[in-house]
Amino acid sequence: MKTTDPASRAGGATDPQPHRYFAGIRTADIDLRVHINNVRLIEYIQDAHAALLDIDCAEPHPDRVGTVFFVGEHHVRYLKPLTFRQEPVEISTTVAELGNSKVTLDSVIRDGTTSYVQASTTWVAFDLRSSKVRRLTEAERCRLRRHQLAARQA
Repeated sequence: MKTTDPASRAGGATDPQPHRYFAGIRTADIDLRVHINNVRLIEYIQDAHAALLDIDCAEPHPDRVGTVFFVGEHHVRYLKPLTFRQEPVEISTTVAELGNSKVTLDSVIRDGTTSYVQASTTWVAFDLRSSKVRRLTEAERCRLRRHQLAARQA
């Protein structure tokens, strides 16, 4: 079960809020150490980012055919092993930096007050037809600004 919190999609929100995505844990996600495999944790974050960036590979929007995002940089900090549970975990994501052609997303996998993984990922907008980096559209920038809480401190 993977879902996005409806409040995360609200277009009329005036105050920026984290994007909230919920991922159910499957027994197949467990590794030999009886915790969730690190690769699966990254997949949870990737799925949350796809929801935030509004990427739908099955039904791409006609205006976006040929445009994709790719990972330019990715940093992960594993804080605590995540074990199997019936309840989904939350992936909370904020926009840390918003550039002309890239966006840096900071994410935390948590349940309640316990954090398991922190990640920072820079996604780069790309046009497959021209094989070049492209500028973020105004619609993409608007959607991302709804989750930009504050400028990142250098």
